[in-house]
Amino acid sequence: MLVMGSSCDFLRSDSAVTTESREELARFTNADFVVENLEYLEAIQLAFWLEGGLEANPTTALEFLRQREAIRDRYGDTYPETLRLFMQPFSPGRVSAGIDTSYTAMARDPQSGYFDVLDERIRPDSVSVHMSDASLSYSWMSAHFSMLYNPEAAAAAYAQLPGMVFVEPSGLATIGGNPFPVYPGFIDGDFYYIIRKVTFIPMRTSIFRVKPEPAGLYRAELVASHSAGDPPWDSRFQEIVNEVHRQFRERYDRSRGSD
Repeated sequence: MLVMGSSCDFLRSDSAVTTESREELARFTNADFVVENLEYLEAIQLAFWLEGGLEANPTTALEFLRQREAIRDRYGDTYPETLRLFMQPFSPGRVSAGIDTSYTAMARDPQSGYFDVLDERIRPDSVSVHMSDASLSYSWMSAHFSMLYNPEAAAAAYAQLPGMVFVEPSGLATIGGNPFPVYPGFIDGDFYYIIRKVTFIPMRTSIFRVKPEPAGLYRAELVASHSAGDPPWDSRFQEIVNEVHRQFRERYDRSRGSD
């Protein structure tokens, strides 16, 4: 039976903050730097996914940066799909909502103070409100804010505004019509990445496991890989893939308000 592990304890069990690490930690607080350096943005997305807070914990983000470096350094030449980036299945910096029509005018008016109860970091830079079908008592609203804040946490905050019928992060079903290439997950205390090589369909699915080592480093290992046309792989490897995908889908559905 596959058992989910304790994520934060696993990530931080052997981490250390060296002088070099302190410099890297500071980079995670520089929004311009993060946006221009996609490996740092990926690490922040992974920290959002793990911890769920409004802002990424720089220590967690640094640990994910180290994890992804470990996989790419060891397997990037033979498995180039490891160079692909993880991203949350949500549009960064945007939430979607249904707002009671009696509050529509307030939401549209930047001077109304409707959003003043929100943390100022996620007060919208712009808002669009569209009237829905006449049979509904709410309008569709999109709110846009800085991309370095977690849209899941932002949606939870927006849900507390008066007149909100529903709020959710704006979801992405696929990237460029393809399945997401990188899926993270915890099983039995270990952190796994399921990474796919995709065209219009998955051409190869590989399981990578990362384990912490001293001095804040990580060791990456290939658990198993399966290419299109290969015989079915061992059921224990399929169970790992299924469990990581289940965790991803469960989290996505919960954030989107799905059953």
